[in-house]
Amino acid sequence: MNYINLADMFFSKRRDFASHTAYRFKKDGQWVDLTFKEAVDQSEKLAAGLAYYGINKGDKVALISTNRVEKI
Repeated sequence: MNYINLADMFFSKRRDFASHTAYRFKKDGQWVDLTFKEAVDQSEKLAAGLAYYGINKGDKVALISTNRVEKI
């Protein structure tokens, strides 16, 4: 597969593997799956939140976060 960039590769996973597990994490002692669709949807929600606060394409931002995918 040829991708334009890393973002293109990430977003294509929703199209090609929507229902497949992308990430797995423990919650209350049980393993929970996060699908590619859910992962990409979450990243788009984050982008929408940044846009809401005036961040535009090309702006530089720093995100300080733990390395985790759990839904908040």
